[in-house]
Amino acid sequence: MRRPERSPTRDTGERPRTRHSRSRTSWDASERRFIGLLVMPLLVVAVVAACDAVRLPNTPEQACAEEASAIDGKVVGAFATTVGAIRRFEAAPLDQQRWPKLADGYPAALCYIDGDIRKAVGGGDNAFDRAAIGVVEGDGQVVVAGFRDQLPVRAP
Repeated sequence: MRRPERSPTRDTGERPRTRHSRSRTSWDASERRFIGLLVMPLLVVAVVAACDAVRLPNTPEQACAEEASAIDGKVVGAFATTVGAIRRFEAAPLDQQRWPKLADGYPAALCYIDGDIRKAVGGGDNAFDRAAIGVVEGDGQVVVAGFRDQLPVRAP
């Protein structure tokens, strides 16, 4: 008759023997370094993708340059300001204000751009030659458009 194998139990306190003397739950320095080298590039890619998705804030000059290139214009003024200052500049009714969910103190840029600024459909053949554009987190909106002699460049 065959004798049954002894299984480790609490009563005997014995543990099954393995070929390796140390436990595999701990990692030595070289293994940690290797895993770190594998994980770090993935973290860098994730951070870069997240930053691109969030669209990190840029300087007023950069924001205005992007808006000017979109309409083939030239930046003649770029100012760091707030959403509240742009709202006061525009003087629109409360129910028609731009970026209604943002607080007045939220950072923004005010850009003056010279170029061929088209009027709305049905506005005639003439085009304006200057626009004041407010930019918040890459969202540029025309605040006012007109002619250079009637729309001077001024800080908000």
